[in-house]
Amino acid sequence: TTFGLVLRTIDDAFTPDGYYFNLNPLGEWAIVRQQFGQLTVLDEGTIELASNIISLGASTLGEDLALFVDGQQVTQIEDSTFSSGGWGLLLRGDGRAAGVEIERFMLTTAVVVPPDTPSTLESWRSIRADEVTSELAEAMVITDGGRRVYTILDTGYQIAPQTTRAYTQLPDDVLYDDIVVNIDVVSLEGSDIACGLTLRDNGNTDRVIVYVGTTNDAGVIVVRNGMILSHTYDFITLSDKDRLNNNTKRLTIILRGPYVITYINGIYFNTQYSPPSQGTVGVILLNYAADAGRCQFQNLWIWQ
Repeated sequence: TTFGLVLRTIDDAFTPDGYYFNLNPLGEWAIVRQQFGQLTVLDEGTIELASNIISLGASTLGEDLALFVDGQQVTQIEDSTFSSGGWGLLLRGDGRAAGVEIERFMLTTAVVVPPDTPSTLESWRSIRADEVTSELAEAMVITDGGRRVYTILDTGYQIAPQTTRAYTQLPDDVLYDDIVVNIDVVSLEGSDIACGLTLRDNGNTDRVIVYVGTTNDAGVIVVRNGMILSHTYDFITLSDKDRLNNNTKRLTIILRGPYVITYINGIYFNTQYSPPSQGTVGVILLNYAADAGRCQFQNLWIWQ
């Protein structure tokens, strides 16, 4: 059995031309280009799979093609044959009947860093809010001045299987729109759990969720009128110099007008559009697995 993702397809044939990102249960992977019906293997290899539940990802950005397995980038190559196109899923039985169960599928488009947004935050390791906001002010991302309005030092929450739960950190009548928020997050228990912040939250109808997961993934969800307006999702790759202790990940989020600008461990992640609104701030846990989970939150501060 071979399964995978097909990107930049240029027709609606049964097996269209485009890029194929393939994987089989033995961990054998390949990036294959099909053009005029002819197959060319651009790169291939083998990776050890932890279980039969696999997170498979692929990205195409310009001429760069990358394949991810269980949150790990296994290869990145260059090819300029196809610059755009559609997408699809691949399932091949290799002469026998085959079946694959897909639990979650997410398709996102790349967002270019805005011209006035730095690609990295040099002060991201600091536990002083004023040092981070001073850097943002120098980059003219925020205005000078402001004040820290809230801080928690350390708190943890548990969550039941296959449950989403938010915990408001401010009184219900304390609402914000344009702020800078920082929090340190670590997943302590759970096989598939995401932990993060819920912002501009007025209950279950409107909110912005920024999270990091246990499979080296991260995302931004915009909810309006109780419906998901958009969900940007991607894998993150952090080198040793980009890490905090105990696999802690630091989220720094700038809410400015209709934009939600997110950094993870000081590295720019994305800019998401969110209609301006006021709301409170809380922490959130999203548990997709059949086992319970637990997250720890530290150094939450809100800078207005």
